[in-house]
Amino acid sequence: MIEEEKNIENFENIPFEETEKYGFLNGLYLSILMLIKSPKTFYSKMHINKGLKFPIIFVLIMLSINVFFTGFYINTGMITSPAEQLKEVVKDNPDMLDPDSEFLSTEMEDPTIFDLFKNLLLNFVLFYIIVTVWHFALSVSGVGQNGYEATFRILAYSMVTGLVAVIPLSNPVFNFLVYLWWIYVIFIGIVEAHEVTKRLAMRGMVLSVFSSFMLLVLVFSLAM
Repeated sequence: MIEEEKNIENFENIPFEETEKYGFLNGLYLSILMLIKSPKTFYSKMHINKGLKFPIIFVLIMLSINVFFTGFYINTGMITSPAEQLKEVVKDNPDMLDPDSEFLSTEMEDPTIFDLFKNLLLNFVLFYIIVTVWHFALSVSGVGQNGYEATFRILAYSMVTGLVAVIPLSNPVFNFLVYLWWIYVIFIGIVEAHEVTKRLAMRGMVLSVFSSFMLLVLVFSLAM
């Protein structure tokens, strides 16, 4: 395994999608290592037409880790829930969202096993929605030229950033830095998988982020 770690640039495809050669867990580990050490290498090796099976499995693994550790840390009082943090923000801006809304109060309840599964399902549905919104924005901006599957794969493997949930830390600054990391990984993925220039990828990213923001505003508006 150590020798494989040193030669990640020699992989013909990402190891996670070559389970017969590397094994499931080892392939997962090596792919995560590639994404963290060199997302450019990862996405340059990623095939854009190998189907959605492995990307979906990867997303579910990352979301499960994120949901489990976040729920555990909130239950044990090690971190404050994101909803609690949001409530503190909207206290000073009541026009933005009602601090006592059902949307926030529900999210702040101590999560049960059922809540964890529910959050996992909701996050997976949200992921699909985000992929659809991003691909539409990328297509409109002339970036998504290699199709929906390529966009899906880019965002699926960008979910490696969900691993930060194993760290019992949650505050606006930390969360923002994680968001920037996620955006960076996606940016590299767009350049490599959609085979466009960085300038064109940036244009697509701006429209995609704006579209996601508008979606978030819509969700908040419905929750008020």
